[in-house]
Amino acid sequence: MVLLLIETVDYRPSYELDADLADVAYAAVRGWPDQQLITPAAVRSRLRPTGTAATTLLLARDGGRLVAAAAMLWPATLEAMGQLIGPLVHPSARGAGLGTAMLRAAASVAAARPGIAFTAGPIPESRPVGWGLFDKAGWQPVQTGHLYTATLPVVDQPPPSDVPVRPAQPGEYLNQAVADLVAHAYPRCGHADARDTFTRWTTDERYRPDGLLLTGDEHGLSGAALVYPQSDEDAPGPAEAVIADLIVDPRLDGATAAAVGAALAGAAVRAGASFGAAVARTVARCPHAGAALASVGFRRVDQVRYYGCPNALSVLSAVG
Repeated sequence: MVLLLIETVDYRPSYELDADLADVAYAAVRGWPDQQLITPAAVRSRLRPTGTAATTLLLARDGGRLVAAAAMLWPATLEAMGQLIGPLVHPSARGAGLGTAMLRAAASVAAARPGIAFTAGPIPESRPVGWGLFDKAGWQPVQTGHLYTATLPVVDQPPPSDVPVRPAQPGEYLNQAVADLVAHAYPRCGHADARDTFTRWTTDERYRPDGLLLTGDEHGLSGAALVYPQSDEDAPGPAEAVIADLIVDPRLDGATAAAVGAALAGAAVRAGASFGAAVARTVARCPHAGAALASVGFRRVDQVRYYGCPNALSVLSAVG
């Protein structure tokens, strides 16, 4: 039986809170295939609201120490999807049903704002305790992806591609071009989410223009890859390069799509290495991303599930 009080608060960046959230998140994923560097800067970038959106935190403390957390990222409009991050439970607090209690609390908060559907993920399939919580709560898998990692610099890369790839220019406004690409690649994300993608990418604290890699022509983008350097705050340089997305326009023919994907993947690992990162990681959702990543030395380490809450299922089926 869970005796800890679950507190619901609006998220505001705070050094102490962000550090506590980073500690709990890292402890929760440590030892699993999705283990990664989690810093206060990464927490702020993930949770800081953009535009008119908001973020609600669910927090559980034991004697003043944060032991579990979940975040609900509310969309700016009703037609867009919200996202649930977590619940993440510190190993010292597991086994008492706290994760289930937090998931139920999140469902109650979501129900108070009808019309907004939530998805959650990615959750590695090798972590059955994680996706088991969602199965028991009536959430259902709505999409899968694959977790890939690589050691940098990658050796034995294929020769440079004939597909031209360039970095974004400082101050370059790409909102509509990115929105068009995302809307075709991820039709389930909704028009509002696609429209906000460029803003979300560039307001992340880790964003740098030379980490946004683009290919296309005057008619639009045929692909994009986004690389964030993730720094260990106690070390002099980035420990990881996070490929936040690798997108290939699905309207391209198979051979062209493969060439675009490989060119973007190669440019992404070169960017990560130039940032000084030791490893790179990404979750591939785009159909062409997996083969492209494998072609430049990435190794698939797990499959992940994205879950939709019950009220999200009808929305998802309606858009794809």
